[in-house]
Order: sequence, then C-alpha cells, then structure tokens
Amino acid sequence: MRTLAIAGCVLLVAGCVKDTIKAAPPKAAQVVEVQVPTYVIIPAELRKRCDWPKAAPLSNVIEVAHARRVCIEQYERQFDAIDVIQGKAAP
Repeated sequence: MRTLAIAGCVLLVAGCVKDTIKAAPPKAAQVVEVQVPTYVIIPAELRKRCDWPKAAPLSNVIEVAHARRVCIEQYERQFDAIDVIQGKAAP
C-alpha cells in the first residue's frame, strides 16, 4: 500500500513538469569603460629625505631649530616640483 501511494505521488509530481524547458536567452554584452590609473615617475632627487638632529642638548636648541627649518623649506620645494610634474602621462 505504501509503495502504491509513493508511486502515485511520483507520477503526480512528474506530470507537473513543463513539456519543454527553455533556456534563458543570453544577455547582450555590455561595454564597460575601465579607468586605467596612470602613474607619474617621481625623480629620486624629489624624494630625498632631509637629516636633522633627532635629539640634542637644550643648549643647541637654536641650531636644531634652524636645521629643521632648512629641512621643511627643502620639503616645500620638493612638493612644489612634484606638483609641476603631476598630471603628465607616464612613459
């Protein structure tokens, strides 16, 4: 009896299947623009670090402050030169 009930359910479910299964049509290819980053090569002289005394006695405060000011001015000149270079395409 149980086998007959299971066979009946299987036949009932099998009768619900569509006659033909149609595959979904492929979607049209979309054109996608991709932004390619362009990097500008920065010369080594514009990336050069400045050295100043990291720690010094309190009596040398004037010399240390002057050395740091010179370094800051060097960095500002380097940033200005980098600003001029930026925007050009890399080779």
